[in-house]
Amino acid sequence: MHMPNTATAATLALEGKVTLGDTSPLGPALASFNGIIYIAWKGDGNDNLNVMCSTDDGHTFINKMTSPETSPAAPSLCVHNNTLFVAWRGDGGNADLNVARVSVAGDHITGLSNKVTLSDTSPFTPAIASSNGRLFIAWRGEGNTNLNVMYSSDNGASFGHKCTSSETSAQAPSLSVMNNTLYISWKGEGNDDLNVARVAMTGNDIVGLIDKAILSDTSPVSPSLTTNNGRLYLGWKGDGNPDLNFESSVNGTTFGGKYTATNEGTTQAIGMCSHDRKVYAAWKGNGNDNLNVAYLSGS
Repeated sequence: MHMPNTATAATLALEGKVTLGDTSPLGPALASFNGIIYIAWKGDGNDNLNVMCSTDDGHTFINKMTSPETSPAAPSLCVHNNTLFVAWRGDGGNADLNVARVSVAGDHITGLSNKVTLSDTSPFTPAIASSNGRLFIAWRGEGNTNLNVMYSSDNGASFGHKCTSSETSAQAPSLSVMNNTLYISWKGEGNDDLNVARVAMTGNDIVGLIDKAILSDTSPVSPSLTTNNGRLYLGWKGDGNPDLNFESSVNGTTFGGKYTATNEGTTQAIGMCSHDRKVYAAWKGNGNDNLNVAYLSGS
């Protein structure tokens, strides 16, 4: 059930938009690492994974690295134990989940290293997040629609403690951490409802998804999560329209303060991250494939 968020939040507005010369048919991923914003995306007209960075808070993006690694789906990014990680699903007839480190030297991205290929598969992008010293990965099943979560306790070298939830989705999930709690969001299966829940742990075991909130808002594609200034932010593309939408929560179960950027649009999922105490969003254009980055004032 959707309930209004009783905590006061500043009015949101999307500002500082930058349109990159690079393009993708899918939504990009964002992460902030050591004061630098990183953006990752799948190529346009090819499946190569690309990573680029901004050292001036999203005003310009430089030092593009195109990897020989490929995927038909968008990648995801997160920072774990002072390392930038990327995750993607395989290409060339396989749907294997892959996790690697993004190697950086100063503001130069030198490649992807320490790649690990999991035995698990998905038709969509896996989500990754760092929580309490563990690197978590979440995905929608291959040949089924169940949501799955597992983690690595050795900095991405191996993954285990897999939990397959009874929750299902027609798209990829998203992960974020607030107040040492891992949250997962997804769109419904057979409906477009947006859902947010906690990933419950008992000791070393992932025991399920709990305290699920079903929002009254809907989207035909995956929602995105990030955390900033003690709030959990949810971003999504409109249902029946291309508008970008954002809401926030102080407790992970009640969301409010909805902002709709009716002057911006996309056909794909939104990427989000927290950087310099602001929420940044990235998206591909509506009617074009240009990548765009902006920040939410009031976040």
